[in-house]
Amino acid sequence: MSRTSRRRPHCVCEMVPTQVATNLIVNREKPPFDNADVRLAMAMALDRKSFIDILFEGKADVGAR
Repeated sequence: MSRTSRRRPHCVCEMVPTQVATNLIVNREKPPFDNADVRLAMAMALDRKSFIDILFEGKADVGAR
């Protein structure tokens, strides 16, 4: 049992979807990200569902591409 749950056992933390976008931002001025093909490959290789599951513990949705 965590220290917080011992102090406040009646409290519930609930994660709800918001209208906030989460982005993976790279510096397009610095190598290797100054190459458009590298950026495209990175975007295509990213497992968006896993990215969301890790960041938001599965409590968010993947947005439009």
